[in-house]
Amino acid sequence: MKPSSGMNNNAPAQTKPHQWQQLYQAITDFYQQQPEQNIHQQAEQLAQRLMGCAAGADYCVFAQLQLSPVQSPFSTLLAVKQSCLLYLLARQQQWPDKLCLQLISTALLSLIAVAGAVNKLPEAQRKDAKSLHFPGRYCLARYQQILPPYCRYWLQHGSATEQNKPDWQQNPFSTALQLTSLIARQLLLQPTAGLLHTLQRCYWRQSHSLARMQLEVLVSIGPVLWHCGNLLQQQQQQWLVLDKQADLWLVLPLRHQQLQSSVHSIRDTSGQPIEIYGTELSDWSWLACIARSESSDLIQQAFTAKKTSTVLDFDQIVALCDLPQQQLLQQLEQDTAGSELILAAASKANRSQQSIQQLKHAILLLGAEQLPWLLAQIQCQQFAVEQHQPCHQWLVQLRLVLQQALTEQPLALPTAQVDLISWLLTLPLWQLSTLRLLPGFDLGSCQQLRSQCQRQIWQSEHYLKKIQWLFHHYQQPKALQQALLFFRSPPQAQSDLVRQLSQHLQAAWRRCDQLMLQPAPASTLTEQVSATLLHQCYYPIRLSM
Repeated sequence: MKPSSGMNNNAPAQTKPHQWQQLYQAITDFYQQQPEQNIHQQAEQLAQRLMGCAAGADYCVFAQLQLSPVQSPFSTLLAVKQSCLLYLLARQQQWPDKLCLQLISTALLSLIAVAGAVNKLPEAQRKDAKSLHFPGRYCLARYQQILPPYCRYWLQHGSATEQNKPDWQQNPFSTALQLTSLIARQLLLQPTAGLLHTLQRCYWRQSHSLARMQLEVLVSIGPVLWHCGNLLQQQQQQWLVLDKQADLWLVLPLRHQQLQSSVHSIRDTSGQPIEIYGTELSDWSWLACIARSESSDLIQQAFTAKKTSTVLDFDQIVALCDLPQQQLLQQLEQDTAGSELILAAASKANRSQQSIQQLKHAILLLGAEQLPWLLAQIQCQQFAVEQHQPCHQWLVQLRLVLQQALTEQPLALPTAQVDLISWLLTLPLWQLSTLRLLPGFDLGSCQQLRSQCQRQIWQSEHYLKKIQWLFHHYQQPKALQQALLFFRSPPQAQSDLVRQLSQHLQAAWRRCDQLMLQPAPASTLTEQVSATLLHQCYYPIRLSM
């Protein structure tokens, strides 16, 4: 992802492997020397070099977080990973170049007092080493006089005592240094956990909203951040991951430890590939392949797709429906996922249950009345995918259950419109940043996810405002828009229609509570709900993170 920012990110991707290799060696040499009066100038020069390597080479930066050169000492790996995290955080928050340089310099300087000792520690002892958890404290104790003022200030305000202060007294740059140090350390000490799991674990262990906000900023970069640089294995074939969009992997083939330069795309199939985290880098030419990949057609198409994100625009749908049929078909045929949804809806609506294969036949069968609601569903579906929620499949399942539950209520609306309503009621859940940072799930252990969704549906005023806007924007009946205000506790004094609709909405959500949001055994549900509705659900719930 290449967001606009105050930093210079417009340089062409010209990163060569020897630039990163030389940078790693220079940082190693930096920690092996005796600190002198000009130590901060050396740190700033190294920071400048790292920013130069990173400029215009996003994938190389992301890959540094997953790949670890085998010949580099632990302190060097830690410094590079923390510096790359700071670079990304600064870029996402549009911090000036000078501030980014000073932050990276401080990260490099914070390790000068402990680097030698940490490198000599056995791997098993590093996890509990105080010098690794609080390197800034040791740096201040030994080298305070030769540190630049900004470095002293940030390290002092990043101490354990300072971290116990209220949020409004926290220094954001000290917090950034502490947070990125923690993430980098976890990536090295537990490399097989993966970056996303590390970010999630850090998020739920943080007590300060400032640190949580900065974690949310990092996660907002998207799947490219936590997938790029991992290996993907399917049977005997291996690939190096560059990016992942929905069920599409963008990869470089790996054959006999030699990385190929041509970018390939792989779709998840029944034989789902296995992602491997924490890869050792033994061949610097890999970085050259990663850098070159950014100019490939597939990657450029991915960048374009991210920049042209879906806008929830019902006026656009109305205009599309007004086109002559041939032009309408041409527009729809360009969207594979949308075409599949229309064909599936037509096949379902067909009395003989025959599969409909032609888009023209599907539109004639469904009729003009249902078409806007189907196109709106496509728009919502695309918007949901672009939120890059790790729990996307679980939310899809929740919507399916709600859709079926709504179908069983006497709403007296076309099927496609009822299906759209299930999207409008669940779409705000895809936008919740807290769901992106939930810890990984095992079979049946989804309590935090359930409670977050329940809190939104039954308590959050923000959720109510969002669904009100969506129902108004997608021109749903006025009575139904009013019913949204009362579905949590259906009113006594409203019109009969509003009261009935609010009761139907509540009943549908209660069914979802039983099936998806409550930890009830499946055996107790079969007597409470219809077989059709139960078929839509699976329990216990398994999440694929």
